[in-house]
Amino acid sequence: MNKKILILIIIIFTSLFISCNSSSVNLGNNRVKISSGQNNPSSPERLPLATPSKSKQKPKLLLYSFIHPDYLKDTAEFWGTKTGFSGFMISYVYDWHISPEKMETRTPKLKAMNDECRKYGIDKNFVKISMAHFRDLDWANEKQWKEILDHMRFAVKYAREAGFVGIALDTEPYYRKDNSIWDWKNERYEGMKKSDVNDLVYKRGKELMSVIKEEFPESEFIIFPEGHYYYSYPAESTSDTKRIYNLWGSFFRGLCDAGLESGIVLGTERTYHVTNKGLLEKRYYLVNKVMSDLCKESDYWNAKCSVAIGLAPLGKKFKDKSARYSYKGFENQLEVSVKLCKRYVWIYGHGAAWWKLDDENKYRKRGFAYWRPYYQILDCDPLINKYYKATLDFFRPDDAVNGNIEN
Repeated sequence: MNKKILILIIIIFTSLFISCNSSSVNLGNNRVKISSGQNNPSSPERLPLATPSKSKQKPKLLLYSFIHPDYLKDTAEFWGTKTGFSGFMISYVYDWHISPEKMETRTPKLKAMNDECRKYGIDKNFVKISMAHFRDLDWANEKQWKEILDHMRFAVKYAREAGFVGIALDTEPYYRKDNSIWDWKNERYEGMKKSDVNDLVYKRGKELMSVIKEEFPESEFIIFPEGHYYYSYPAESTSDTKRIYNLWGSFFRGLCDAGLESGIVLGTERTYHVTNKGLLEKRYYLVNKVMSDLCKESDYWNAKCSVAIGLAPLGKKFKDKSARYSYKGFENQLEVSVKLCKRYVWIYGHGAAWWKLDDENKYRKRGFAYWRPYYQILDCDPLINKYYKATLDFFRPDDAVNGNIEN
C-alpha cells in the first residue's frame, strides 16, 4: 500500500476517534452539542435528570391521614417494624377550635404516643394545622390576627412539650366559596391595592413563623400544597388557581424571611397521581425552579428548603379504600421520590385507607376527635400488605432484608 495513503487513513481514523469521544461533533459548519445527561434546567420541558450521590441519605416517609392518636400509640410497633413510615401528621389535636386548656390536657397523652412511637423508629411526628379551618380568616383584621398568633403560640408550645418534631401547615382554601383566603380580590380587601394586600400577607407569614421560631426554635416545618406552583401553572387545574392562590407566594416569602433554622419543606399535591417516572422527575424539578424564582432575592430556599413529593395511592373515596392507580405506578413513584427528595416524602392517606379497625367503638370518648369510625372498619385494598412492604423496601431496606415484614 502506498505510504502516503496509509498515513492519510491513520489521520482520518484518529480524527473520528477524537470526535466520538468529545462532547460535540462537527456537522459541516455547525457545531452540535452532545448531551451528557444534563438538560437545560431553566426549561420546564427539559429539566435535569436525577443523578444523586450513592451516599445520599434516604428521605423519611410521612403519612398524612386522620389516624387517632391512641390508635397510633397502640399500633406503633406495627408501623415501625412492618412499614417504612417514620412519622405521621396528626390532625385535629391543636387546631384553631381547640382551647389552650384542652391543648394542655391532651399534651401528656400525645407525649405518651410520641414516646411509644420513638421506640420503633417513628421519630418524625408533626402536628397538622389547617389555615382554612379558620373560616373567617381576614388578613387585615389586626384583632383577629393577634388571636391567631396567640393560638399558634400555645399550639407550638404544647407540640414541643408533647415531643412532636414540628408543624405541618395545610394552606388549601377549602372554604374558598365563602372566603378565598389567597385571593386579593376577596371582598374583604375591597379598596386595597394588590401590592398592599401582598405586603400584608407577607407580613402575616413572617409573623406566624416568628412565633414558631420563638416558641420552638428547633422546630421543623412542612407546608402544603405548592400554592405558588398552582398560581404559576393554572392550566393544569380545572379551577382558576391563578386567582385562588395569587397571595400564597407572598405568604411563603414571609415565612422564609423569618429564618427558621431548619428551613421549610414544601409538600407537593400535583404529584399525587403522576406515576410516569420521567414526568414525576420533571414535575419535581419544575416545582423547585418555581420556588427558587419566587425566593430569588434571598438564598433561603436554595440553602434551607426542599420539596417533599406527595403520593396518594390508596383511597378512591372515604368509603372505598382501594387503589387509585396501579401498584406498579406506586413503585415508580417511590423509586423517583427516594432518589430526588432530600428530607421527606409524604403520602396522603385518604381518610383511613392505610388501616382497618376491628372495633368501631374502641376509640370513642378518648379525649380526641375520632374521625368517621364507620369508615375506619372497612376493608383495605386487597394488596395492602404489598403496599406496606414497598414502603419498607424503599425507605428501610435493611429492615426488609432482615425479615421484619411478613409477606
